[in-house]
Amino acid sequence: MPLVDPVHKKTARRTLSRKLFYFLLVFFLAALILLLFHTGRTRRFRFSDGAVVQLVAVLRANDRTYDPFLYRLGRRHLPKTLSKIVPPAVKLRPQEALTNSIFVYYYDPKWKLKDSRIIPIDDLGHPFIDASSLGSQLPHDYFLFRLHHFPRRQRDFLVAFVNSYETNHIRVPNPYFAQFPNWQPEPLPIARTNGPAVLSLTNYSLKTGENGAPAFLDTRFHFHSSDPQWAKASPGRRTLQDATGNSTHHLLSFAEPVWRIAQEYQRRDFDSFQPHEKLRWSGLTFPSSNTVPLSGIITTNQRQVIILALAGFGSFQITNGIWPGAPSKYVLQHLHSASSSSTDFKVSCDASPSGTNIIATWTVSQPALFLATTGLPDLNELLVRLTQSGPELDHLFGAEFDTGPNEVLRIIPLPVDQSRNFDLELALSTPIAFHFYIAAPKHLPFLRDSRSISAE
Repeated sequence: MPLVDPVHKKTARRTLSRKLFYFLLVFFLAALILLLFHTGRTRRFRFSDGAVVQLVAVLRANDRTYDPFLYRLGRRHLPKTLSKIVPPAVKLRPQEALTNSIFVYYYDPKWKLKDSRIIPIDDLGHPFIDASSLGSQLPHDYFLFRLHHFPRRQRDFLVAFVNSYETNHIRVPNPYFAQFPNWQPEPLPIARTNGPAVLSLTNYSLKTGENGAPAFLDTRFHFHSSDPQWAKASPGRRTLQDATGNSTHHLLSFAEPVWRIAQEYQRRDFDSFQPHEKLRWSGLTFPSSNTVPLSGIITTNQRQVIILALAGFGSFQITNGIWPGAPSKYVLQHLHSASSSSTDFKVSCDASPSGTNIIATWTVSQPALFLATTGLPDLNELLVRLTQSGPELDHLFGAEFDTGPNEVLRIIPLPVDQSRNFDLELALSTPIAFHFYIAAPKHLPFLRDSRSISAE
């Protein structure tokens, strides 16, 4: 009978114990994660066709990330087949932390809610139109979407997912639920003075949209300015705001008794701008391809526009974010591959490493102006006028790419005949805003059908 080495026997037992420990640890982690994810910590919604959607979390914008320790542990130690049950980590962009939005994170294995229009609904039945931006798809059938405005005074609220053939609902908790202030309405007419102008709100009423369009708030204003530069100013953006932090171009909830109207006015006549508010170039020409260096900066009221280049048809390259025509030491940060396409204009950027450099190859479908803007919330504030032996073309719009905190690269198509010279003018039209507190108009009911859903 062969002798058994006691040391070897002890080592074998230790190895077996270690394997058993790891097996039990993995089993325990898997069971714990399944228990956490599939029971009371999350909400499950079952629809009439049997599809199930599971709510993982509702995040505030300033949460930045969502990746609980147990999830990180599971992804690290569970086998690959089991690690798929762990929800992926969520990391919000830095600029989103400055908002008061929420992010709804859910699991949808049958893609039941994908490609639907997302509409929060309050307890009165009011729909928050255009409250959501496009969602993101994460690995393993997890999804995330953002809500800009929603019923903040409610502990939870309904969210409708509307597509061409059905409407489904889930109910989500509100992480911003709190006591909010109550505003007081003002009697009409309401007059406001801002710098060189006076704006009076004389009347308002709720109007029903035509041909299926949503209802809207119709307002009547009277604008006056004794300053010749502002005498011809015209209405700009109008938003409706409430005391909880919601802001929309559509109607607010009728559960809020007082609304605030924020109405902007802008100058749109180039002759009304001071020299430091505009730029002008005469006799410009385009090459058949590549770019023409073009330099200029407009700065007003914490807003800045930096002219980068004129581009002709085809492609051109930028190395390490340095634009030949831009002011010295200007570098376009956070450049990455992207594209934008519309009926009349297409632009794309392919950013890739080349040795120690980053080469960005830009391609445009027609001549375009490249510029970088900082602190400019709306392209309507940038006026462009192009003249080429004919009628002037103004208010031209194109593509936008976020390139850094509060910085946007904007590409504006210029429909010109490249064989002839042309004149180009830019003006930065910073608006002035007026605020009015009004009593919310009479509620219009919004009908919904929640019979197709049940919450487990």
